[in-house]
Amino acid sequence: CHLGDFEEYARLRRDLKDRETELAKQGAAQRRAAAASSLEKLKPGDVIHVPTGKFAGLALVLDPGLPAGRANGHRGFDHHDGPRPLVLTAERQVKRLASMDFPVPVEALDRMRVPKSFNPRSPQSRRDLASALRTKSGHIVPDRHRKQ
Repeated sequence: CHLGDFEEYARLRRDLKDRETELAKQGAAQRRAAAASSLEKLKPGDVIHVPTGKFAGLALVLDPGLPAGRANGHRGFDHHDGPRPLVLTAERQVKRLASMDFPVPVEALDRMRVPKSFNPRSPQSRRDLASALRTKSGHIVPDRHRKQ
């Protein structure tokens, strides 16, 4: 062919595609690791923004969900999935989140005191704390919603 060697061109395209795929996988793994690392830094009382998932929005960390050796016996840790924090959403739901809810690293936007008498099974306790969360979070604007 007068345009060059087609087999060489096909090999170069295949090599390029393989390299792009490898880099994409590495980038995704790094993002997951950064998100998992940020979840490990959460403490009870941290107000966070859940960016994706069914429970997206502001939430209050009740339990960071770290392994026993790292958070005084808290449950909710899966060594394969990382920390699974227990949170109270602004809609009064208590949920255990997973790393898939955090495609990007999470940071505490604010802090709130969680009463020692708080019982996540009590609707009244959830209602009171969620109301306090909504009141306190009125001034909080997550990064992706801030006006430039």
